[in-house]
Formats: sequence, structure tokens, C-alpha cells
Amino acid sequence: GVVVDNQTGSPVTNFEAIQGAAWTIEAVRFISSGLYRTSESGSFRCESNYSHNPPRPGRFGVRIRAPGYLPADTPVVMMGERIDPVTVRLRRGPPIVGTVAGPDGAAVAMADVAWVGPGRKATIQDGKLSTDYSDRQEYSVSTDEQGRFELPPSEETGVTTWLSSAVR
Repeated sequence: GVVVDNQTGSPVTNFEAIQGAAWTIEAVRFISSGLYRTSESGSFRCESNYSHNPPRPGRFGVRIRAPGYLPADTPVVMMGERIDPVTVRLRRGPPIVGTVAGPDGAAVAMADVAWVGPGRKATIQDGKLSTDYSDRQEYSVSTDEQGRFELPPSEETGVTTWLSSAVR
């Protein structure tokens, strides 16, 4: 497929293509790696390497995330199906920004901040946000030295949560 700006039609050249899958009627889960790649033409290619066992047929899709844009999904297909190349049109959106402060009001540097959307949860394991399960937060970031953070744009309803080894 190809990723373009919805208003201008120009290729979006810095994005993340996140593969997602589901084996029941639940929504396809997308887990961000936070790694963006550059494609001068805005093109991407994803192939499913998931296996499935009938009678639980799998479904597969791709979510595109890019800085300054709201995420957008490709059509979801059944495992084993092929689809023609798609054009993913991204709409601009404001990031989720904020500052983390401790009980004393001082900025908390290097705190883990996660955005937790519908059907997801943030779990703390050994003093850190856990990443070992499929319904975890889709993405997380660390605060800077002034306690500031910036998460990608979203139109979904969710919560922002944070954890710091300095404040417990």
C-alpha cells in the first residue's frame, strides 16, 4: 500500500506499519513498536506470518501511525486472503502532551507514560509497565528532564497513566 496526507495527497514518508491479528470476534489488536521507518514514496508491504487453526479463523490488518497524524487502519482480511494495494489516507491531529509532576510538584524525569485506549490495560510488573501481553497499552514514552511527554494523536477515548521509579 501507500500512505498519503488526506488533504494534500502527498506521500507521508515517516510512519510505522503495525501488523495486528485476532482469532475471535474481538477487535484486531495493534501493538506499536514505536519504530518509524522512512519511505520516500510512502509505500509499505506487510505479510502475515501468523498461523491459525480452524474453526477459529484468524483476521489480519495493518495500522499506520505517523508523527502529527491520527492513526488509520487498512481493511481487515481473513488469514490467507490477499488484498490489492491500498491507499491509507492520514488526517492530521494534535499530539497528546503533558507534564508529569510528583507529590511535591517537581517535574519527574524519565517517567514511563502510556496511553491506554478501549479494550486495553496497563499492568505494572517489577516496577515497570509490562509489555508481555496482547491487550497492553498500544504505546508508551518516557518524560524528558522537565517531566514533559508527547504521545501520538488519537480520537479514541482512553486514559494516560504514568509510572516512575523516583515516585512510588
